[in-house]
Amino acid sequence: VAAPARVTDPPPGNNNSTAVTAISAQADLSAAKTGPATVNSNGTLTYSVVITNNGPAAANNAIFTDPAVADFSAPGVTCPAASATGGAACPAAAATTVALMQGAGIVIPTLPSGGSVSFSVTGSAGVTGSISNVATVAAPARVTDPPPGNNNSTPATAISAQADHSAAQPDPATGN
Repeated sequence: VAAPARVTDPPPGNNNSTAVTAISAQADLSAAKTGPATVNSNGTLTYSVVITNNGPAAANNAIFTDPAVADFSAPGVTCPAASATGGAACPAAAATTVALMQGAGIVIPTLPSGGSVSFSVTGSAGVTGSISNVATVAAPARVTDPPPGNNNSTPATAISAQADHSAAQPDPATGN
């Protein structure tokens, strides 16, 4: 701003102003985990976890976690490239490990609005009880997720004990 003619401005250092407005991207992320309702004692099972970005902004580098729980041993997790839809991309195989999934998280490199990726978590059930573990997706830095209530999913799987129901039948010839 300049002073009009014949007017002096004694402190000229205050004639301008700058405002900084932070713009935050928003992405509605969701996690949907499905699996069997029951599994036999020490049986194998697979959970499917679908991570979706409902937009409106991209959520590249969103983080998927699925911590370890009692009665379930997970030796494997995969994200088949064919499972990615809407322009999303699965992480590289080296970045898709059980250690990451159960710890700091698996980073999903590309997750545009409308995109999704699917993870398969395979493992073994314990002897008795139930399996109830939570899959979660977290927004990356500089992205907010306004409805966080759909960011985790917890299916429950009952472990059914298998008993040996076979019984020795007596030999009709000997009675033993």
